[in-house]
This record gives sequence, structure tokens and C-alpha cells, in this order.
Amino acid sequence: MSIAVIMPAYNAAKFIKESIESVINQTYQKWELLIVDDGSTDDTRIIVSKYLHDKRIKYIFQNNNGQASARNNGIKNTNAEYIAFLDSDDKWESDKLSKQMLYFENNNNIDLVFGPSYIINSKGERLNSKMSPENGIHSGKPLINKLILGTFFIPILTVMVKKNVLIKSALFNETEKIKNAEDFDLWLRIADKGYIMMCISETLSNYRIHENQSTSLDTAATFQVIESLLLFKRKNSKYSNIIKISIFNKLIVFHKKFGNIIYSKYIILNILNRTDYLFSPINYIITVLINSLFIQYLRFRIKLINLKNIIA
Repeated sequence: MSIAVIMPAYNAAKFIKESIESVINQTYQKWELLIVDDGSTDDTRIIVSKYLHDKRIKYIFQNNNGQASARNNGIKNTNAEYIAFLDSDDKWESDKLSKQMLYFENNNNIDLVFGPSYIINSKGERLNSKMSPENGIHSGKPLINKLILGTFFIPILTVMVKKNVLIKSALFNETEKIKNAEDFDLWLRIADKGYIMMCISETLSNYRIHENQSTSLDTAATFQVIESLLLFKRKNSKYSNIIKISIFNKLIVFHKKFGNIIYSKYIILNILNRTDYLFSPINYIITVLINSLFIQYLRFRIKLINLKNIIA
């Protein structure tokens, strides 16, 4: 069975060599690597060209349009049965593809396999922390609820998924508003279609943290994730209350971490108006004038929603 590795790249000259070689060194060799250059202006093309003698490696250049577009471009240009994702600053263990493929071969009903990941720094050194998702088989409403609440996460560099699942789920959303959260948005839609996901225990990937990452400040991509939740809420009203709870929680966490960042006040006002039609600008003005009151207000609204659910 064939696997396509989709690697979006934008000004990736610093790390892409390591990423490419971690694919070449896989023990499972029936793969193709599609490197989609999203309009790089550095030496990315020059570095990649040194590997194009391997017919399994393809280089696709596109005008800068974001990593969601780059990933979709790669998916559309392969006939492989399975898709794996690797960003141009991350890398895999040599048995990543072979071990994940075994899970598909031994579990016909599984649609997506993922797992934990080591965290490395710019020098490739492993840090003490680790990305550790919840092991087991996940599907249906329990999976959706955990994704919405943020108690469940899927590191994209660990994912291998059937291509037809991606096609039927309409691929990555390329909307600018959810940039940096397009993978979260896709996992929600895949789960909503009833597909089954398996989180394995083996750690087969290495996620790199460095200063040039698009989420280097707000690693949770808070507002982009919230936009994804609002998109999902419009099409899935039955999850409306739990989405409200999740959004308020995320705003509390963001506020406690970053404080009253001036530009975010207007974003938060807009979000709350779209999240809950009972919210009014007067309430918002009061809360931003008194810093602590903002936190208390959001906590109070969460309690009201919880109370409403208990009564219902």
C-alpha cells in the first residue's frame, strides 16, 4: 500500500534537509514525498533540488497562500491510498510509517492513526516535555466533545489517514480566519462524519519548537481555534452549548496569560457577540474597565450555561 507524505514549506531552508532525510530513512519504502513550496524566497528550492534525483520526491511551487492550501495541493497531486503529514521543520523516527501501516493492516475499521511526539529545540535536542494524546480508539460524539473542549488533541505530524477520508471531509479549510488551526478544523469535520481514530502509544515523531514558528507567541492559536468552533457551531447546533463553554474557557485562559491586549478587546467583543446572542456591548465595556471583572463575568456565564444544561 502506498503512502504520500505531504510537506508544506515556506522559507524552510534552515530545517528542511533534516525533514526530508527523515522520510528517506524510513524502513517502509513505498512512499512518495510531495514538497509543496508555498512561495519561499530563501534557499528552500535549492536544498530540495539536491534530492530530486529520487523519483519518489516531487517538488511543487505555488504562490504564497498558506499551509492549508499547500497541503491540499499535495493531496490533490497524489494517487496514494494513505496520507501522512510532515512539516518542513519537524522529523520522524525511522520506523514511523512502517509501524503505523501495521495498525491499518490489522484494524480494517480504523480511518486515522496518530500518536505522541517528542519535542525538540532548534538544535534537534529533545526537551523534557512531550506531546501525549489520549491512547485508544476514538469516535462519535465523545470524540467531538473532547475536541471541542480542548481535552483531546491530534498532533498533525503524527497523523496517517486514508486519502478517501480527507476527500469526503472536504480537505483543509483554506480560510484565513482559521490559519494555524486548519488541522483542528479538519479533525472536527472528520469526527463529525463518524470516522474512527486510533491513538497509538509509540512515540514516532519529533516536533520542533523554534522562534520562527507562526504560533511561537500563542501556541494554542486561540482565536483561530475559536473561529473553527464558530464555523462548526453554525452547521452543528446540537453542540452549541458545549462550544460556548469551550470558547469562554479559551478566552479566560488567553486573558490570564496575556492580559488586556488592546487589539484583542475588539476581537473578543466580536467573538462573544457571535457566540452568545444575549451578550451586549455594555457588558463588555464594564468588564474591560475592571480587569478582574472580565474573568468573573466569563466564569459566571459558564455557570449559567452549565445550570441551563442541568435543568434541561
